[in-house]
Amino acid sequence: PHFTCKSEPECETPRSRRNKTPRDKDTDYVPESATPSDRNLRNYPNLAQEADHHSLSSYAVADIANALLKDLGLLETHEILTAGKVTSQRDKRRKQLNLARDEQLHKNVSCIGFDGKKTKGKEKVQDPNGKDRWKWSKLEYMTFTDQDG
Repeated sequence: PHFTCKSEPECETPRSRRNKTPRDKDTDYVPESATPSDRNLRNYPNLAQEADHHSLSSYAVADIANALLKDLGLLETHEILTAGKVTSQRDKRRKQLNLARDEQLHKNVSCIGFDGKKTKGKEKVQDPNGKDRWKWSKLEYMTFTDQDG
C-alpha cells in the first residue's frame, strides 16, 4: 500500500523513506531537514511480539501499521513507522524476553534429573598438541526443572 498526502514533505511512506536511508545500520534515519520532534521515539513491544509470532517481515509490519494509522486518521510525520524501527523494536523485545527467561531459569532450578538415556555422538576434545578434534563418545542426557521429581 502506498500513501498519498497533500504535500510530499507532510507525509512520507516507509518506502519513500527507505530510498533515502543510507546503507549503514542507522535504523532511525531522519532526513537532515527534520527536527528532533519529527522522530518516532515511541516503543511498540506488542507490535514487535506479534510480528515475530506471525513471522511477518519488518517492511510488511511497517506498511500495515501505517495503513491502519492512515485509515484511523492518526498518521502524522512523527508517527510514521519504518522497517528499521520495527526491526529495532523486535530486537529490543527479544532481548527483554531472553533476560526474563534467563532470570527465571537461574532462580528456580530445584531438580536435576538423569533419565538414563545415552547415545553416541561427537564431542570436541583437545589432543596433546592443543588442537581441537572431534571424537565419538557416549552422551548422557540431563533434565533441569523447577519442580521436584
